[in-house]
Amino acid sequence: MYDNIERELKLLINKQVYDNIMNSYDFHKSIIQTNTYFDTANQDVKKQHGAVRIRTIENKKIFTLKIKKDEYTHYE
Repeated sequence: MYDNIERELKLLINKQVYDNIMNSYDFHKSIIQTNTYFDTANQDVKKQHGAVRIRTIENKKIFTLKIKKDEYTHYE
């Protein structure tokens, strides 16, 4: 097992910026990624500032547990 610290920046962009980004790169093959999140009926994971996810990319599944360390950092 390993510790992975993730810092993530999320930005909201408009359609023009999105189109510019998409047209700036030569994407060879698109993939479909599906993220499925899990929690208890009482949202116990969310209350602990965490997330449980299974990410599916083609026939590969990746299980992830994220725990919030501080405002900007999550352990994954």
